[in-house]
Formats: sequence, C-alpha cells, structure tokens
Amino acid sequence: MDASCFFRPVADIRTTRTHAAHAGVAELLVFHPVDIVAKRLMSNKAKVRILINRQTAHV
Repeated sequence: MDASCFFRPVADIRTTRTHAAHAGVAELLVFHPVDIVAKRLMSNKAKVRILINRQTAHV
C-alpha cells in the first residue's frame, strides 16, 4: 500500500472541518426546531388552533 493514502493534505482536513461545522450549525438552526415542533404536535392530545390577530389579518 502506498503511504499517501493514510495522510490527507492539511487543506483537505480544513475543508472537512468546515463542512462539519456548517452541518452542525444547520442542525441547530433548522433541524432541531423543526424536530421539536413535530414531536410536540405528535404528542399533543388537544386540538391545535392557529390564532390570527384580526388587526393584522385585514391589512
């Protein structure tokens, strides 16, 4: 085996870390809130009503 397959260039490691950081931020900002709302809606036994402020609805 060639030894170069065990060593990645520094730029490649930085790119991997950057992608991992972006994935973590995306999970915190997008997936986590959506997941929490979905779980709460699934476990909710009462009817869900959407309240609309009538003053802003007629604008």
